[in-house]
Amino acid sequence: MNRTTLTFLTVLLSAPIALCQNTAQPVIAETLPLVMGAGCPVSLQIQRGHGAMIQTAEPQRKPGQHLQLHWGNLHEKGIAGITIEVRGYDASARVIPADRSNTAALKKVFNVAVKIDGHGKATTRFTAQSFGTISWIDLQAIEYVDGSRWSLSRGETCRVAPSPLMLVAER
Repeated sequence: MNRTTLTFLTVLLSAPIALCQNTAQPVIAETLPLVMGAGCPVSLQIQRGHGAMIQTAEPQRKPGQHLQLHWGNLHEKGIAGITIEVRGYDASARVIPADRSNTAALKKVFNVAVKIDGHGKATTRFTAQSFGTISWIDLQAIEYVDGSRWSLSRGETCRVAPSPLMLVAER
């Protein structure tokens, strides 16, 4: 092989490697806790439901994501109901950047009817209508059995993200 051919092959093979090198700073995705706890009156763990993530069996019915909400009451007072704010995305096609400035496009407030004894635990099945995927859930308020109410104070956050694992069958 002559020098010209060898030089040409070296340039040809090294060009893709040089082009693939990126000097930009890597993007570090912000991770949310998978279990709500410290400072919040309840603990919450979210498990994505079994089966298809998006259910669109009937054309007039909106899609929804199925979740199992695993609650733990951290106080002695019994809980009668909980208000949560769900944030995520609808089922339309989109590109979601992995940077920290990314905010969920869809948010809805839901009242969850759940009875939890003092220091007890409960699991509720929950379908978030219109959501294709859920990014996180914020706890907004708790209604206690005795009629009192806890609400999230300004500046406080009781936020949890769903587990990245999905059930494939009924437990």
